[in-house]
Amino acid sequence: MEPDVMRSLPEWLTENYIANLLCKEQRRHVPTKILDVSCASEPGDNYLGSVYRIKVECCSLEKDLIVKIMPNERDGCKFISSFGVFQRELDMYHKVLPKLYSVMKDKSGHIEYFSPYCYPTTRTDAIILEDLKPLGYHMADRKKQLDMDHALLVLSTLAKLHAFSYIMGPESIKHYHDVFFSKEIRHLSGGFLTSIVKSLCRTVSTWKGFEDCASNLWCFSESAIEHINDDVAPREDSFCVLNHGYCWTTNFLFRYCPDTGTLLDMKLIDFQLGRYSSPALDLIFFFHTSLRLDVWKQQDKLLKHYHDELTRWLASSGCSPNVYTYQDLQKDMTEKVSYALAISSTVLAIALAGPGEEPNLEKLLLESSESQTSEYHNAQSTHLYREIMQVFLTSFDKKGLFKLCDK
Repeated sequence: MEPDVMRSLPEWLTENYIANLLCKEQRRHVPTKILDVSCASEPGDNYLGSVYRIKVECCSLEKDLIVKIMPNERDGCKFISSFGVFQRELDMYHKVLPKLYSVMKDKSGHIEYFSPYCYPTTRTDAIILEDLKPLGYHMADRKKQLDMDHALLVLSTLAKLHAFSYIMGPESIKHYHDVFFSKEIRHLSGGFLTSIVKSLCRTVSTWKGFEDCASNLWCFSESAIEHINDDVAPREDSFCVLNHGYCWTTNFLFRYCPDTGTLLDMKLIDFQLGRYSSPALDLIFFFHTSLRLDVWKQQDKLLKHYHDELTRWLASSGCSPNVYTYQDLQKDMTEKVSYALAISSTVLAIALAGPGEEPNLEKLLLESSESQTSEYHNAQSTHLYREIMQVFLTSFDKKGLFKLCDK
């Protein structure tokens, strides 16, 4: 047990508190002893707040917990907290997901959990989850990105989340707007996004053969936030679902067969950016942060798999298979190209960054546009980022991104 980590725990997180927590779950007294405490996040994960891995002993058995603590009141975290991300995740684990699983059981007769178990607590500054690592779940390497087998499993899981949130109905989720790019907080995120796109412009201008693209990006940067606001907003006449909102490699946990290494299962974690909007946003986020380039190029296969899974779940629950056609999905993926640029300009750069290259999220949101541009420059200048982004920018151009400059 690391003394410094142990001392960093909040005062209320004691053996007695954990015992009472487990007592409520098991409906009996369970004497508990903390055996080990460690930090559960790494540089580049960009967690908001502190995340601990705690091993306890109760009833002669070991139990493993993940404890996420709300960011403290230092300036950076106070500003980030104003986005409401911690409360959003509390709501997802304690209100939304339990209701969704209830609907799943009612409609399908059983529950296929795609998130870790969350322990019920009245605290508003902490989330206490089952630690899936001892059960064989692991995070993939964000820099290596995902192959086809992993990609298809992620898409099957997202289809399940999207389908049953649609079946559940919008009443309990329609008020969850996009945390960073919605019109409601444009005054907070607009300048940040403009700075990052301009940083990308400067980087792209050094790539041979992409000079015109850099010029078009610069033109687009001034109106980028307006187009992205439109992309993330739910439309009354369209198919809208609960989005995970933060679909990249560090928020997926995979389990493999210990004997063969075969991929068996996955879980989604970190629902702090959950939102109500088009399912295409989750797919765009995933495609532009987490896939190997050879996998990304097989988008027809990926989209067809996702849509088949989505339709299967919807049809088995009595919904019309035409409520969201494959053509609807393709149209959404094409029309929301501004969002694809936003994600590949920001999160992809973080995903591919090496040690010491990761942009600091708090610093990015707090400092001047010049500092933001400087903070992102190193991450956007790596060889791997250039290789992938050149392919993406060519695709964005074909989808009409730069024609939006005139609108």
